[in-house]
Amino acid sequence: MTIKTFTKWTLGLLILALGVLAFSTSVIASILFILVSLLLIPTSYDFIKQRVNISKKSRNVIILCITPLALFLYGKALAKEVDDVFRIMNEQVAEHNNKTNDITELNTPKMELYRQFDFIPDGEIIYQFYHEYGFTDKIWHLTSIVKPKTKPKLIHDLPLDKSIIEELEKIDLRKFIVGKPIIFGGDYIVNSDVTIDAQQYLLKNSDLNVNHINGSYQIEKKGSIEVIRIYDADKNIEYIELKK
Repeated sequence: MTIKTFTKWTLGLLILALGVLAFSTSVIASILFILVSLLLIPTSYDFIKQRVNISKKSRNVIILCITPLALFLYGKALAKEVDDVFRIMNEQVAEHNNKTNDITELNTPKMELYRQFDFIPDGEIIYQFYHEYGFTDKIWHLTSIVKPKTKPKLIHDLPLDKSIIEELEKIDLRKFIVGKPIIFGGDYIVNSDVTIDAQQYLLKNSDLNVNHINGSYQIEKKGSIEVIRIYDADKNIEYIELKK
């Protein structure tokens, strides 16, 4: 077996495996991957060639056209699955919060909660979670998702720059995973046993899946207060987190 033949076998089998793996995510991408693998593997290509008059040049053109399409479809389907996972996680966090006795459910957003942070959101509040906790050193934490009236003029373009957001010391940055929606609510779960006050408002059927890929953001440090604002331009929603 020549190196060229070995390479075709190896590449063909790898793409075949990818096709099998992709089946549960995208059937079309799976079929395209399998077709490419059959055209690459020498024995299957010879079998096809006996029944369909296809030249090597035509085969290569088909492979070059199909492979990017298959990768695109698979990547798109995979991204949707990941987004769905994070959406479900956020919904589960919100559901967990709803079932916790320590949390007061609000029928309308509570604007006075923003006063202690010297901040006023601009737009319709679709989600608001306030948490005060601690013993001797108290922490005040307010997370909101807002549909702004006008596009906010934030300083930096997304995606998030690690060197910029790492200036924040109080806000947990682990919720901002590259290419994934923001996972909020984890702070409450971690600190729920030392809760002093917790209040939540959720507009029914709201999309809480905030991405930080396309849009803008900025951070602020005002004395003991830290602020991060992230505007998801694709959905026209803004994530606002305040902590002191």
